[in-house]
Amino acid sequence: MVNGDRVRQVRELLGWTQTAFAQRLNVEQATIARIEKGDRQPSASLLEAIALQTGFPLAFFQQPSGPDFPMGSLLFRAHATTTTRDRTEAYRYAQII
Repeated sequence: MVNGDRVRQVRELLGWTQTAFAQRLNVEQATIARIEKGDRQPSASLLEAIALQTGFPLAFFQQPSGPDFPMGSLLFRAHATTTTRDRTEAYRYAQII
């Protein structure tokens, strides 16, 4: 069973929007949204495509979510100039590690 949060973590880690990710996989954005929410399980071929596009192994997407900690708990030296995308990417790195 695929953990939708893992799909979202990787997508955000790579800095992709749901739309951009869907285009890479040749599916609709709504499909990505449903997978990330856990409302839909991807087919075996779609899961393989996700792994291929992201460079993460299939097993990663089947693991339970990492530790949950507040987004604001990460510290940045230049917080005012750090973009939301950069903060999200750092948050996802921390979750995976």
